[in-house]
Amino acid sequence: MPPDHPHLLGAQSNLGLYLCAAGNEARGEAVLRAAIATARASRPGSHELGQALHNLALMLRNKARWAEADEVYREAIAVLRAQDGGAVVITLRDYGLMLARSGRADAARQQFAAAMDEARARLPPTAAAGLVQQLEQDIATADAAATGVRAPAGDANGLVRESRMLR
Repeated sequence: MPPDHPHLLGAQSNLGLYLCAAGNEARGEAVLRAAIATARASRPGSHELGQALHNLALMLRNKARWAEADEVYREAIAVLRAQDGGAVVITLRDYGLMLARSGRADAARQQFAAAMDEARARLPPTAAAGLVQQLEQDIATADAAATGVRAPAGDANGLVRESRMLR
């Protein structure tokens, strides 16, 4: 299997995120950046590139490396918006969570609203409805955090809950 095969790039991206979660952040970040470099060179604009960017942004977000995560999220969103499917919805939501956690509630609300629009446009109605409901809760939580109010009922973890990695 060539190193730029889509399945191998996806596995490499997920391995990088796993290594970060397992405590080996330096190695995980290196693996993610290698997957991104390979995808940029051989599969520009691909889902695999978007996935690897999303996973790197998630790792940077979890390390509170806000400025770096912001840049990577923006690139991931641009790549994934050009793809079919709902992966961009997850990335927009994760970006919104990062913005809210870093104290940028207005920008977070914008990303959550963009995620709702994308969900309605790209997903089957039942799937979109569930995501829109979650995004509405995310907006309420971001608003509450911005005003110093406790998270709304039903959101015991506030903005700490983790999102899904892309596959």
